Amino acid sequence: MNADRLPPVAPEVTATLVEGLSPRLRKRLDAAVTKLAARPVHRDGDTTTIEVDDETELRLHAPGGVVAQVEDVTCGCLLAPACVHRAAAVCAAPTADLAPEPAEQPTPEATGPASATDPTPVAVSASATHPASVTDPATAMVPASATHRAPGTDSAPGPGPAPAPGLTPTPPPTPPPPRRRPQPPTSVPPPTPCGRRAPP
Repeated sequence: MNADRLPPVAPEVTATLVEGLSPRLRKRLDAAVTKLAARPVHRDGDTTTIEVDDETELRLHAPGGVVAQVEDVTCGCLLAPACVHRAAAVCAAPTADLAPEPAEQPTPEATGPASATDPTPVAVSASATHPASVTDPATAMVPASATHRAPGTDSAPGPGPAPAPGLTPTPPPTPPPPRRRPQPPTSVPPPTPCGRRAPP
């Protein structure tokens, strides 16, 4: 048997069939591969048949040119499907080089026009951003002299209100003079009799 005449087998199929063997049959795997290599092989479409012996046939079904499932390997012996022939056949066949599946790309979300998703207009008028100049009548009626004072008027207060015409301004009351504290009496020495000197 020429190995090139066998269809390629997926690696997972080979691994599954070999791991499914019992320890006793796994020891006989190499000898079974050598025995199948000497047996005749014929191909009919997607099915390849190996004559295990004069009464037993082993078939490899490869739709698309690759044996992709364990069920695609069948044997007609009495021990099938737990026989060593299936594992020996896939070990003798070439390993399929499966191309990696393309990674799924995330679908971009559909974005509608700006007017449908955001009803707020982009340009905002000055009246909308500063409504105080239009909606506050008190601000509009304040004269310029009240809102813009001359420099220095806030730091020093001005003179009092001017008196009405024809009236004499009343002078401020005069504060009373300060009170003087009384002085203590001065002690006077007693009079000295004539002709006698005062003791020192």
